[in-house]
Amino acid sequence: MPISRNESWQVQPLRRPRRYWHWLATCILLFGCGGGGGSGNSSSVNIAGGWQFTVGLPMQGTVTLSGGTITQIGNNFGSTMMAFPGLPGCATTAAVSDGTITGNLVTFQFQEGNPLPTLVQTLNFSGSINSNASEMSGTFTTTVAGACAQVGDTGTWSAVKM
Repeated sequence: MPISRNESWQVQPLRRPRRYWHWLATCILLFGCGGGGGSGNSSSVNIAGGWQFTVGLPMQGTVTLSGGTITQIGNNFGSTMMAFPGLPGCATTAAVSDGTITGNLVTFQFQEGNPLPTLVQTLNFSGSINSNASEMSGTFTTTVAGACAQVGDTGTWSAVKM
């Protein structure tokens, strides 16, 4: 088609393409990349409530502790006193202290006494919690000797939420 005299060819200056990379970088810095999953502390497993512990002690065999209630604040927990049916002369009470939850892993101490706070022995526990937080199990090591345990004694434990 021919160009009429009223029309003129004008060369338009080339525009630079807009660059949005700086917005993308800002969003990534502010909001992260997402995904990933990690074991952050914001959503710890809730184990608060009544538990029954079964502990395999080297000198006493398997004993069952009940009557304790775990209280939890964030990833930390402890318990009220539990009856500890040990051998004569051994601890008669125990309480969970210094408990920590990291993902589905748990660490805590049993402070055993006759009665507490007269410390008889300390056991360090570690283990895992099942997916619906109704069972825990693992191993322990004695760190403070008492009448019925030596330093370094080890064993297994399990717990069921009541």
